[in-house]
Amino acid sequence: MLLSYRGLGMGNVLYLLLRAHTAQSEGRDHLVLDQFGPGPWRDAFPRLNELLLPPGQLAFTDRREHLGVTFFQAFGEDFTRPELQRFIADRLSDVDLDEVAQHASPRPRNHEVVINIRRGDYYSNPQFRRTFGFDIVDYVGNAWTELCEGGSPPSIAIVSDDPDWCRQHLRLPGVCQADTRYVGPADGILVSWATVARARELIITNSTFSYWAAYVAGHRHGAANRVWAPDFHARHVRQGAPWQHDPRWRRLAVRPEPGPGDVCS
Repeated sequence: MLLSYRGLGMGNVLYLLLRAHTAQSEGRDHLVLDQFGPGPWRDAFPRLNELLLPPGQLAFTDRREHLGVTFFQAFGEDFTRPELQRFIADRLSDVDLDEVAQHASPRPRNHEVVINIRRGDYYSNPQFRRTFGFDIVDYVGNAWTELCEGGSPPSIAIVSDDPDWCRQHLRLPGVCQADTRYVGPADGILVSWATVARARELIITNSTFSYWAAYVAGHRHGAANRVWAPDFHARHVRQGAPWQHDPRWRRLAVRPEPGPGDVCS
């Protein structure tokens, strides 16, 4: 039994469910204690529920496994690529990403580059900002420059929990507002997820939501998938180095402290 606690976001939960799925695939009886409550994820991915144990069914004699400092998220240490691919195929294939993404307003266009920006409490909460914050504007600009070396893409989708901040602060060379659409809380979490997870080219930030969407995009597109990610996750673990990254992703260094152009809105 893998113990958990209330308040974990779905990205963190998916790593725990991956661990349980792998154990069950090897014939071991392994579940995750369900303390996550209702939400759109449960309806969209019903096969995840088979990996959860309601708290009332936890027996005194059940063997317990506690979360480590990396939350079982270390790529190549806590899980392998085949294990990840099997989990995505078996548990996260219920959703038609293209169909769900069509519910965004405006609707997606072909061959979009998707930029996924995590703001929220990472920047509104001073303690979280000290742990997770970095200069997003500088990082995205550098990733965009690399991505465009083969020619600028025809259109862009920026997916964020704070699209207003993105409109105000992100200025990409050669891109006009008419070529950019924004997907955010008003569209719903599943639409945001599908928009990122269906993309062939991605720029992501230090969020487990981003990581899992990128994993699914990699499963979908294979070698054609291109992902840029910050070489940073959180300052309190491994000196900030991320442990969740697929080695195929292109890591870019970041400024560890937010710069003048990256202020809380």
